[in-house]
Amino acid sequence: AQTIQFCEENQFTAILAKAINGVAQLHRQQQNFEQALASHLQAIDLLDKLRARCELADAYFQMGLTYQAMGNGEKSAIRFQEAIDLFTQMRAPRQVERVQQAMGQFP
Repeated sequence: AQTIQFCEENQFTAILAKAINGVAQLHRQQQNFEQALASHLQAIDLLDKLRARCELADAYFQMGLTYQAMGNGEKSAIRFQEAIDLFTQMRAPRQVERVQQAMGQFP
């Protein structure tokens, strides 16, 4: 909470977005899925405005994991594909593999 407040006060948008995405992951672990999704969306919105592709791809990946934990395969696949597309554009094959493993497409 202090990190988020500090970032808001100092306009460190990328750090703020990463912190919010981290909070979303915590909500997912606690099975508070609605709050997790709200935090993911907030982080994605901030990162999209910054055009921070790497962080944005990770936020999509994390949101895909949240939908996966909720049992929503369709929305999970959409977010995973958005992450794969961004990681592919950045030529980050290991990150693509990480997403594919989460999707169950890679051993």
